[in-house]
Amino acid sequence: MIADMTRRIDIPRGSPGTAATIAWMAKLALEGAHDPDLAYLARRQASNLRGHDHAAEAERMLQWVKRDVRYTWDPRGLEWVQTPRMTMFSFGTGDCDDQAALLASLWLSLGLPARFITYAADPRRPADWSHVAAQVELGHERWLTGDATQAESYLGWDPPPSRVWSTRTWPIDDEASPTRYEMEAVLKYSRGKTRS
Repeated sequence: MIADMTRRIDIPRGSPGTAATIAWMAKLALEGAHDPDLAYLARRQASNLRGHDHAAEAERMLQWVKRDVRYTWDPRGLEWVQTPRMTMFSFGTGDCDDQAALLASLWLSLGLPARFITYAADPRRPADWSHVAAQVELGHERWLTGDATQAESYLGWDPPPSRVWSTRTWPIDDEASPTRYEMEAVLKYSRGKTRS
């Protein structure tokens, strides 16, 4: 049962909540990259491409997620972050964080460096991170965005500058553990609180 594979994590609001969510996404992307079923399917998807064509591999994974995973919102009032395996095999749906974690895990499973990028892109809340996508490195610090939630996107597509107030990138590595980001988030959150 799906409920047996999930657990509830309390995530603060605002920037500390974004940091905690990204931390879980990084953990799940790393776990997904080592999932034999996801790695097998990623390699099958890329099997007919020319050798060493990493840009084509990255684009193929992006188009695959865009084609096979439908965008859906989180349950109302809840930040729901699911594993890449659940996104691909159980649900076939997910919001931007689910699709970004899946895409990053597929890239990582092919040996491609990946990270996340958050966007402050909601005109009603221009200071808040409202969207996330994955980025892949294709040599010498050349990071390209893959946003599977946007119909018009392609590898390297970013939202128009007129729709984005700011961005931040987040690494996916062994350092990107929930403990590290959660501690940073808790410290920032507690420093920002005032005592009454």
